[in-house]
Amino acid sequence: ALVLYIMVTSYTMMSLIVGIISESLITAQQEYRQRKEKTMDEKKKEIAFELRSTLMDMLEDEKDDFSNVKPDDLKTAMRGDTELLMKLASINIHITEQGILGLIDKL
Repeated sequence: ALVLYIMVTSYTMMSLIVGIISESLITAQQEYRQRKEKTMDEKKKEIAFELRSTLMDMLEDEKDDFSNVKPDDLKTAMRGDTELLMKLASINIHITEQGILGLIDKL
């Protein structure tokens, strides 16, 4: 009877320990994911601000009375901009130059 009690108690203790370790790992993983998402969001905002500023400076002369730019002028500014493609890739937006030009056409 004593051996059975020790075996049941040992099994119960092991189960509790495994449960505590598993919960700790899951919590750490969720916190890591949240930190990574926050960092990625901040980086996206930073790149969006940089892109907006750069385009505003480059296309200052092409703006009309309503501060709009013709699609052809925007396409000309975007052609050959490999730095933009690399910045977008760094925030997990994988697009080609043709993809960007296609988006401009759709707008």
